Amino acid sequence: IIILSMVVGGAIGLVAALIIGPKYSCDAVIAPLDKDNTPTSNLSASLGMLSALTGGQMNLGGTASLDKVTETLQSRTFREKLIDSNHLLPYILYDCWDVKKNTWKDEDTAIRHKPTIKFVGALDDIMKTSTSGTGASMTLTVTHPDSLAADSILSSVLRYLDQYIRDATVQNANDNRAYLEKQLETVSDPILRSKLQEMEAGEVEKAMMVSKEAFRVIDDPLTKPDNKILRLYPLVGMVAAFTLAIIVVVMLHIFTGMSKVILPEDKELLAGIKKELFRIPILHKK
Repeated sequence: IIILSMVVGGAIGLVAALIIGPKYSCDAVIAPLDKDNTPTSNLSASLGMLSALTGGQMNLGGTASLDKVTETLQSRTFREKLIDSNHLLPYILYDCWDVKKNTWKDEDTAIRHKPTIKFVGALDDIMKTSTSGTGASMTLTVTHPDSLAADSILSSVLRYLDQYIRDATVQNANDNRAYLEKQLETVSDPILRSKLQEMEAGEVEKAMMVSKEAFRVIDDPLTKPDNKILRLYPLVGMVAAFTLAIIVVVMLHIFTGMSKVILPEDKELLAGIKKELFRIPILHKK
């Protein structure tokens, strides 16, 4: 019975793995830009103390740190714009999408009438991020049943993330410049005007630093099968079936012993099983 149960359990686990189907994992590695290689590295060198001064006062930094990338990826606003701009909702809610009809399944048609912000949390189910031990790089991973979808989602994330950070940085720099220019119109003190002009120069540098890219892509997206969990299904089925078979056999012995006389040679075996599995003290009939 036990051997047969293990075979059946393994078969059920294998069938479950086949029904669920394979998963594909797409990875990419990014890192902050090296400031020495940015378009304004020579400008910073020529500015000298001016660059350091403006950087400290105005939080100069056009390149995206990993903390900034993480913060952006977790933003609901960013996720909503990412999904809408790249039409990713069918890929994220793939269980609700009819690939053959290229539309939502009948029972899920209500999705099209709901705002995208309601589904941004579903992105966590397919996309994960991890930072290297040194904190110098970040790995983005998308897991999906469709290999092409996994690559498309991650490529869209990298492309839109880069554009989103650059646009936000440039917009912030332009807003700061506009504010500083207004202040220059009202300030007559030479020292204050010089300070404001230095700060305005810093904002120009900040905008120039993201003119090309906000971060480096060290490893481009690479898709590969990810079947580690599926391989465990047959083993889990066998273990579950083995455990269930042991319980059934023991229970049969117990109930059989209550209804008929147990042979002397079986008493010792049954007592041992009860003692090891259930730790139940055996009461012998006199």
